[in-house]
Amino acid sequence: MFVDDFRNQVLSKSDEERVEVNQRDLIDKILARYSSRFVVYRELMQNSGNILFTSFILIFMI
Repeated sequence: MFVDDFRNQVLSKSDEERVEVNQRDLIDKILARYSSRFVVYRELMQNSGNILFTSFILIFMI
């Protein structure tokens, strides 16, 4: 029950505020970070390694 109590406590004390995102800037930032051809695949493999996965399967569907 600790998690439920904590969640309720946080939600009861928080003031909701609107969060706005500049989508164009976000897309530009993502494209700049993953600009080369296979960077996304390398990032996926590195992330799987960071959480100690023992295998990685990538399926291309055309």
